[in-house]
Amino acid sequence: MGPGPTIDAFFDEATNSVSYLVADPATGAAATTLAAHLAKHATRPDGTLRWTIEQGIEMGRKSVLYLEADKNDGDVMAVRVGGYAVTVSEGDFTLPS
Repeated sequence: MGPGPTIDAFFDEATNSVSYLVADPATGAAATTLAAHLAKHATRPDGTLRWTIEQGIEMGRKSVLYLEADKNDGDVMAVRVGGYAVTVSEGDFTLPS
């Protein structure tokens, strides 16, 4: 996977919200869904489409995700996500028996 067009998310401190295309682009599950949506609505009917999502640079928590989606005859056939992120927190939990 490699870079494609960049999708930026902007945090507005005044409204405590993230704006533009996605609210949490450093989440792989959300980015995968975004790639499928973008690919579905792209005018190109075949091939591999690529995008790059960057977030958190100004906050010192840079995350970069690379998205790819394969289309065949207008249908989305596969979606991949990979990249780099910063761990903000981690922990353990126990499920009840």
